[in-house]
Amino acid sequence: MRLSIRIIFFLVLIIAFNTGIAQTCTTIAMPDSVYACNNDTVSILAQYTVPTGLTVIDSNWTPATGINVTNFYNPIFSPGTTSQTYTLNIYSLTPTEYVQDGNFDSLNTNSQYFSSTYRDTSGAGSLWPEGYYSIQNNPMNVHPNFASFGDHTTGTGNMMVINGDSSNSDIWCQTILVAPGTYYDFSAWAASCTNTNTAILQFKINGVLVDSPLHLTDTNGLWREFHALWYSDTSTVITICINDQQTALSGNDFAIDDVSFKLVCQSTASVYVGVPNLNDSIELVKPPCQDGLVNFSIFNKDSVYSSTAQYSWSFGDNTTAAGGLTQQHTYGSQNFYMVSLNVTNHSCADSFFSIIYVDNFTPHLPISKDTSICAGQSARLWVAGGNSYVWTPSAGLSDTSAQMPLASPTDTTTYTVVVNFGDNCISHDTVTVSVMPLPVITATPTDGVYTCMHPILQLHVSGALTYVWYPAAYVSDPLAVNPYATPDETTMYIVTGTDTNKCTNTDSITVTVPDISKAFVPSAFTPNGDGDNDRLHPIPYCGFRIAEFTVFNRWGEKVFYSNQAESAGWDGNYNGSPAPMDTYFYQMVGTTKDGVQKMLKGTAVLIR
Repeated sequence: MRLSIRIIFFLVLIIAFNTGIAQTCTTIAMPDSVYACNNDTVSILAQYTVPTGLTVIDSNWTPATGINVTNFYNPIFSPGTTSQTYTLNIYSLTPTEYVQDGNFDSLNTNSQYFSSTYRDTSGAGSLWPEGYYSIQNNPMNVHPNFASFGDHTTGTGNMMVINGDSSNSDIWCQTILVAPGTYYDFSAWAASCTNTNTAILQFKINGVLVDSPLHLTDTNGLWREFHALWYSDTSTVITICINDQQTALSGNDFAIDDVSFKLVCQSTASVYVGVPNLNDSIELVKPPCQDGLVNFSIFNKDSVYSSTAQYSWSFGDNTTAAGGLTQQHTYGSQNFYMVSLNVTNHSCADSFFSIIYVDNFTPHLPISKDTSICAGQSARLWVAGGNSYVWTPSAGLSDTSAQMPLASPTDTTTYTVVVNFGDNCISHDTVTVSVMPLPVITATPTDGVYTCMHPILQLHVSGALTYVWYPAAYVSDPLAVNPYATPDETTMYIVTGTDTNKCTNTDSITVTVPDISKAFVPSAFTPNGDGDNDRLHPIPYCGFRIAEFTVFNRWGEKVFYSNQAESAGWDGNYNGSPAPMDTYFYQMVGTTKDGVQKMLKGTAVLIR
């Protein structure tokens, strides 16, 4: 169980020294240390007392990591798993004012108290040109389009009214003396005189912009404060300015009042947030042949622990113990046990678990189970515990002295391992590796039908339970016993068979695709003009292309010749007269679909 929030009080008195004079700053009361449980949260209740005349204006914590609100003096810390020292800084504003005539009530011009890149005009209704300012108690006095409202100080006093231009200029500057190594607060109030292209104001110190710009609203006469905390470092003389960053050509009309630069008194206090990460680990020693005796010890990795840490043990066999960093326990049997350790420290609690195998019983050894392999395969043998090992027989073993040798026997073999634990403690056990024969796979062709484009052949396989044919592209079903093969070229098919023992073997069969492209010529034709079989016409198939077709009579005379692939064939006439009934010889020359030249010969009977 984790402690989520703890609150402790401790008084820390902080004295700050500014401008060489000891000055009592804000008194901070907070604890010097707290503890947060791992990945938990803790609240630190800090209280402060402000001396008369000082005003708290800001606070922050460093570092910011793990803090929900860094500028709140009572934040929630989420340190995670890392202890960290945090410092609270409280900044109090002193009454000492360094700006002269910051409320503009002296009615003096910039030549005496401040400087400006803008020009001064004081006449009523005279603030028409951009880039001019006037010290007035109402903006409407110097421009009829400006809103009517009072100053920020009293409502009836003066303010600096500005008709802004687009030059991104410093509208107000003053040079003052500062003490090195000191914090100061630079502040001012501003309000819009018109609601068009409202001003964007930012502080500058020695020409460097400070903090974020203030964007005035389009609500005329609504005074808004902007301020920045500034550290002088080694500076002794500085020039502070208010810069208008609005560059629009119209609008940008506003007033400023109560410009202030005051000394800030810084108070600091630190608190250590300790995270007792319960990074214990359980270490154990199992003396060999000690009949279940195990020595446990705790290894602690966290320096945040204290001497008050408490430990509670559970050994996984329904026995427990409470006590220190070491424990000794005897188990009754060889087995796996889940050992747990509960640790409590600084009201934080956590648990650790470790699964151990108690095997220091002389008669027994954890060893791999009997297993089966297919012929030609291997099995990993193993034995737990011990210092040295001897496996017998050596046949088929990768290493007879290894704790986890690889066994590749050719026949079923029983291996014996002798384990030496030291101190004359020796034990042994056996494991059998059964070798299963590979199935005899027989692939054969049965009846088949060949066409000129795709030979169709039914394949067959036997000898196993399941099969896979490869390649599968031209097989009707690559998982079938009797698939049909339809390759377009001669292909060797390899079939892999798996038997009931998950053993596999292969066989192969080659399907030959012959080149059978040629042409068909009828054995007889009847040129009687009835439109049926009137010509002796060769018909090519399977991609055969006819180049020459010649017909001879029985005396070897050429009665017909054509060298056109699309010839209509011989019509039965010779020298303009019908040729007599007889047997004629033909000769054909052409190329196969694969570009091989072939000559075909045969006979045909002319019937009248």
